[in-house]
Amino acid sequence: MAQKAIVAYSFGGSPVHGPGPANRKLAIVVALRLAIGKGAILVVQDYLEALLLTAEVRPDLVVRKHREEGKFLGTEEVTSQYAEFLRRLGVSEVLLIAHPFLHWRKCKKLLEAEGFSVKVVTTGKVPFDPFSEGWWARSRRNLFLYTLLQLATGRQGR
Repeated sequence: MAQKAIVAYSFGGSPVHGPGPANRKLAIVVALRLAIGKGAILVVQDYLEALLLTAEVRPDLVVRKHREEGKFLGTEEVTSQYAEFLRRLGVSEVLLIAHPFLHWRKCKKLLEAEGFSVKVVTTGKVPFDPFSEGWWARSRRNLFLYTLLQLATGRQGR
């Protein structure tokens, strides 16, 4: 039987203000999903790690920084690192946990392009992060504008 993984992307967060409300909610969803899917491999992004450790959940992989020094750690780079790790373990199916407004669609598309079968986990309402380091994670309007900017220009990160 092929290994399954829970793949979780952080949303917002700040070195000054911490993980933020979006990541607190996403970490709860991860912990609950892991309780249901015992034995699944868990890969998470930066700000989710500390929140999960307080619940005694230890991820198998945490992506904290871009492989190229000084570059922004965006969804594309996180997905690439996740995929490399999961392929080595023979994972073909992933349960995706990501912010439910637009972000999960991008994450799903990137994971499928890496060859994974993706099932999206329902998160319920996840807030935005008004103190996020990235302006696009501060509100619904900002994320929508950022998505349009990405589609029009291919821009990633700051």
